[in-house]
Amino acid sequence: MSSSGGSSSSGRVLIEQIVLSVATASVSFSQIPQNYAHLEVEALARTLTVAETDTWVIFFNGSASANFDELEVVTNNNLLTGYAAANQGSLGADLYLPGTSATAGVWGRLHMWIPFYTNTNYDRVCHLDGGMVDGVNIATGGYGFTCEALHRSTAALSAIELSNLGVGDLAIGSIFNLYGVT
Repeated sequence: MSSSGGSSSSGRVLIEQIVLSVATASVSFSQIPQNYAHLEVEALARTLTVAETDTWVIFFNGSASANFDELEVVTNNNLLTGYAAANQGSLGADLYLPGTSATAGVWGRLHMWIPFYTNTNYDRVCHLDGGMVDGVNIATGGYGFTCEALHRSTAALSAIELSNLGVGDLAIGSIFNLYGVT
C-alpha cells in the first residue's frame, strides 16, 4: 500500500492517496485534518470476492453504531429500484463494485461528498454515487447508484474506513483519494 498527499487544484487539495500494492480487507483515512470546508472521497476498486459484484461498506470514526440513515436509487442492469434504511451500522446497502466474476479490467467507481464535515452543531450529511459497467456481461453487470445519507453524529469527522461486504479483500491496484475542499 502506498500513500501520498499535498497536491492542489482549484480549491481541492489531495490530502491522501492510497494505491493498494497488496490485497487488503479495508482502507482507512485517519487523522483527517479539520481545516477544510468539505471532504471528497474518490475510489476506483474491485474486490477478490467470488461474484459479479460486491458492496461497499463505509464507516465514520471507526464506529459501527446504528447511526446511519440512507436513501438510495439503484440501477441494476435494466431495473431501477429504490432503497431506504434507518439505523444502519455503516453506509453501503447497494453501492456496487466488481468482484472476481466481473470481466478483467472492470473497476467500480465511488464518489463521496461530505459538506461541512467539521461542523459539530448538526448531524453530518453526505452524498455518494458510483457504479460499474461490465460490457462483456452487460446483462448481469451494469450497476449504478446515488445515495443521500445522514450520519446521526455531531462528533468531528476524523476517520473514514472503506471496505467491502464480501469475503474477498480489496484488489491490488485499487485507488483511494481523500480531498479537502476549501
